[in-house]
This record gives sequence, C-alpha cells and structure tokens, in this order.
Amino acid sequence: MAKKEEDSKKKEKIALGQYVEDIVKTAKKAIEKDVIIGTEGFLNTIKGIPHEYQMISILVANSIIEVIQYNKDLLNKPQEDLNIKSKINYNIAEALVVYLSCDKSKYDEIVKSAITYYFRSGTHDALKKITYLDQDKTLVSAKAHYQIGNIHFLHIKTFYDADYDFVKAQEHYKKALEITPDFIDAYIQTSLLFENPASSFYIYQATEYFPKLEKALAEGWEGLPKELTNIIFEYLTGEGTTVLLEKSESLVELAGEESSI
Repeated sequence: MAKKEEDSKKKEKIALGQYVEDIVKTAKKAIEKDVIIGTEGFLNTIKGIPHEYQMISILVANSIIEVIQYNKDLLNKPQEDLNIKSKINYNIAEALVVYLSCDKSKYDEIVKSAITYYFRSGTHDALKKITYLDQDKTLVSAKAHYQIGNIHFLHIKTFYDADYDFVKAQEHYKKALEITPDFIDAYIQTSLLFENPASSFYIYQATEYFPKLEKALAEGWEGLPKELTNIIFEYLTGEGTTVLLEKSESLVELAGEESSI
C-alpha cells in the first residue's frame, strides 16, 4: 500500500513538473509577443500551482526570475507612455510577491523591492497592496494612503462624483495621519481638500435648502463673512447640518442681499 502511494506521488510530481514546464514555455512565447499581457497571463496561472515539491518551487522561482528580467529589460528601453511604465512596474511587483510563495529566504528584501515597484506603478491597486505588505504599518503605509488620497483628490471634477472621492480622499488622509501623526503633507492636503472648489458637493447640497444663498456659495469662500464660512465648514464636516438650516435666514443677511444675491 505504501509503495503504491509512493509511486502515485512520483507520478504526480512528474506530471506537475511537466505542466509547469509547459506553462513556462507558453509564457515565454506570449512574453516575446507582448511582455505586459504575457506576464499578466503567466502570473495568473502560476499563482494556482501548489508548491508541495521543492523541485516545482525551484522551477517556478526560476521562471519568475526570468519573467522579471524580461520586464526590467522593457523598462530600461525608452518609453514615453507612462501607463505602460506603470503596468510594467506593477507586473514586476506582482512577480516578486508571487516569488515569495516559492522562496522566503530573503523575505524582507523582496517585500521592500516589491513595495518600491508598486510605488513606481502608482495606481490605486498598487498603492493598496503596499498597505497589505507593510504589516507593521510604518511610514510606507502612511505614504501609500496619502497617495491614494491624492488620486481621489484629483478625481474630484463634478458634483456627481465629488461626493465619493471627497469622502475617500479624506478617509485615506486620515489613515495616513493615524499611522504617522506628524505627516505634514497629509494635513496640508486635507486643508486643500476643503478649500478645493471642485469638492463643493456638500455646498451644492446645502444650497438646495436655501436657494437664496446659491449664488453666494457658488462664488466660493473668498469674500464671504467669516461667520458664514465657519457654519458652511461645519456643514462640510458633517457636524453642523441642523445649525445651517436653522440659521438660513441670518446667513442670507450675512452674505448681503445686494452684493451676493
């Protein structure tokens, strides 16, 4: 019985080894045609391979090293398309993370390298993965949350999508500050977030409650009385909705009938 099990495992090992070799060959051909798409397909397939046998782990690890080199070679070529550069950096980071399933002997070094490539990629997904890799929640995570906040900040363009991005930007700046309380840039961006005219979704909502102030609010903060801007700020932060409604008439007077309406 033991002999049969041993023979069965040997056959399984040989079959798996052949399967991996075929994957590597197919991947190399695909990468020769298109490095980015070929790498993505290779990594998606390789993630599902069990590493029960050392031979398989070594074979997979070696193939990943080759794939990383293909991408580095492409990265070193003159490339003006920033989106392509971002994808290549992302693929290298992903390949490094997959490599960890085969070999953890240089775990910290590989994680550090993966984080570097994720940062170079700069996409929302890449930055989010940094926060997962940085398990100790160091300045690295704070910077990743800060950059994600900036992405949402830049997406604030219309009343329609400002609501979601305003909240998300504020959320990630807050996470950055929770990790690194003296992260000055995060404080500055949070301030700019509230001052950004494009993030005035909440001001837009407020004007629906008292139409007479629509023009005054639409013109922004500059020139409005301090008391008025303070109450609007409270509304923006979710702390003064009731106060804002109760004082709508006095706000009209503060804004000035002749100058603002």
